[in-house]
Amino acid sequence: MKFSLRNITIISCLALVGNLFQSCKQTNNDKYFYNAGRDTIAPKIATSVPLQNSTFNFGQDIHMVGVVTDLESTNKGGKLKSLVLDFSEINNTDHTVLKTFLNRTPDVDGKEGYTFNEKWAVVSGTSPTFCRFMVTATDYAGKVTKDSVFFSIN
Repeated sequence: MKFSLRNITIISCLALVGNLFQSCKQTNNDKYFYNAGRDTIAPKIATSVPLQNSTFNFGQDIHMVGVVTDLESTNKGGKLKSLVLDFSEINNTDHTVLKTFLNRTPDVDGKEGYTFNEKWAVVSGTSPTFCRFMVTATDYAGKVTKDSVFFSIN
């Protein structure tokens, strides 16, 4: 009887020590990992160049510079899914696309942010040529943000 009672005591102590180590073990909770279900913030786009309603000359380099960021919630990084950079000639009245000069889809999959820096020169056309530079960002929660800058080329 003593032998089996001693074994039960040892097994109980080992179980207690095992539980103690288990409770000290770091949990793999998802507060540090992206969760599309908690994503409450759409991507943000800040286009710094070109400026709205600016005018360029034919043959002049047109720089398109800006930053796209995504947050899941305040102070917590999100996850971009896609980004489209589109530079087109448009109809000044209804903004329909007449000609696409540049259409890029940089690889932003899984990134919290991205800086774009593109350059294009429209060599010739009818004066004035009305243009739009549009950035479309989508995150993994399905939130979409678009930002457009309108300008002309003479």
